[in-house]
Amino acid sequence: MGIVCAAGPVMLGAQYRFIPVHSEMEDRLIGASLSQLESFRQNRQSPERLSALRLAEGLDTGFNARRYAYFTWSNPEYSGYRKTKFVRGLGMKRLLGERGWAHPNRFYVWKQENAGDYFAINPVIDGVYGPKAAGFDEVLLNGRGAEVMAQMGDDATLYSKVLDYQAVLPADVQQYQRNRGQIPGVGMHTTNFVGFTDYFLATGYMDVKLLERRDTGQQLRYNIRATMGYDRQHIGVGYRSLILSNVAPPSLFLQVLYRLGPFRYQNIFKELIRDGSVDSSLAYNKKYLAMHRGSLVFEKLGLEVGFSESIVQTRPDNRLDWSYFNPIIFYRAVERDLGSPDNAMIAFDAKWQQGRWMAYGQLVLDEFHVSKAFTQPESTVNKFAQQLGVYYRLGSKHWNSAYLNLEYNRVRPHTYSHYSANHYTHRRQSLAHPLESNFRELVLRGFLVPRALPRWSLRFLGLVAWKGYNSRNENFGGDILGNYQTAAGGGNSVMLSGLFQRRFMGEFDLGYALQPGMTVALRWYRYAAEGYQALGSSAVSLGLRWN
Repeated sequence: MGIVCAAGPVMLGAQYRFIPVHSEMEDRLIGASLSQLESFRQNRQSPERLSALRLAEGLDTGFNARRYAYFTWSNPEYSGYRKTKFVRGLGMKRLLGERGWAHPNRFYVWKQENAGDYFAINPVIDGVYGPKAAGFDEVLLNGRGAEVMAQMGDDATLYSKVLDYQAVLPADVQQYQRNRGQIPGVGMHTTNFVGFTDYFLATGYMDVKLLERRDTGQQLRYNIRATMGYDRQHIGVGYRSLILSNVAPPSLFLQVLYRLGPFRYQNIFKELIRDGSVDSSLAYNKKYLAMHRGSLVFEKLGLEVGFSESIVQTRPDNRLDWSYFNPIIFYRAVERDLGSPDNAMIAFDAKWQQGRWMAYGQLVLDEFHVSKAFTQPESTVNKFAQQLGVYYRLGSKHWNSAYLNLEYNRVRPHTYSHYSANHYTHRRQSLAHPLESNFRELVLRGFLVPRALPRWSLRFLGLVAWKGYNSRNENFGGDILGNYQTAAGGGNSVMLSGLFQRRFMGEFDLGYALQPGMTVALRWYRYAAEGYQALGSSAVSLGLRWN
């Protein structure tokens, strides 16, 4: 893999920060090179990983509308620290010296010139406001915080981010909050004295290289990396993931990644909040997720095929069952030997890329009886989920970065549920798809960065979904917190049975980079639900994101 670097040291084996899933940087990466998108979704802000983005943008020497290169300005540790007129005009040098605001998106930096060692502290702002007027709902998001990042040569990376939010939530999120007592993707929350929703959002991790070997040409032969922290994970290349998604709140995790030639392997262990109940010390009761995924990559064919297995387990004393801590063993066999008390699932996934096209899919088997697959396809015991999707990357003549993504998801009733608290959730929120089960969904999204206007970006998303909800007295398989042993239908669970709803959601986000790391965005949002819990909501807002 080629490496492009404007300035500064480059270490082939270095650890680098992860690129957040569904972030602008990931969108620009996908739009520049589909081959850079990993199924593990562990893309890194490294010269190796993002060289394709640099090549798509071209080299630049200044920050202006015609020559702005996003990757160069976003990663000064190996692209070179440079100040814009805006930063120089703030006069922070007198207060913080040379280490203060050495780069537009680096507020305080300590670094070594000839080694990949650095430490940085940045302020973070995530603000959105849309007034209530002319059929539009009020929207407010007031987030302020800080991030800390550090790199220790090619051995370790540290990252931490915390934000304090006050919010006026959209109508559909308020509806979810009333139904479930939770805010999607958020842990504890309160209501402050002026009626705003108040919550913290904190993530952090330490990523360490345990073992690595390269040949004389610096081609990677094998390596092992471990990451421990408090964050989310996302498995798969799609917008959604039916295996493990980033929609639930962050949680404590340990992850180990292995690479040996064409073989990839991943362990994930997560501590989860069980069901909202508390123990004798008033701490929330816990449950645990153990997961592993292995895949083979056939580079000449552009094909990757993966297999994963997961267990959700809980014990009366809130402990992790160490039987599942074996990094490479068939979990279902272990679970069976323990008396089958836990929730076991297996999944298959694949992606295939040819030129500007990438097709992908996932198949999750929570429970599946081959004997009934054809004779009784609507049987309640047939609990599975399917995903099919395709990417198309637009040509580079007119675009720095651009792609379209079409995706279809289908989840059978009662999938991910269990007869105990071992349902596939964290803080009563799904670890997979936010619609949980008993639904179909079609998603279209895209991202565009014009070559002539590289500081502008357009992101759009549209989805339509059909879902069956549980009634007050009958379990139709639409709520994964429900006990599947109480399923309605006398042994049959028909797709979309129960209280039917059809929903549409659309959003457009037009962004402009005021400074590197600082983007202002105009956003239009529309949500409409028909049938059960019918609701309509629209909002137009202006937002500012900084770091």
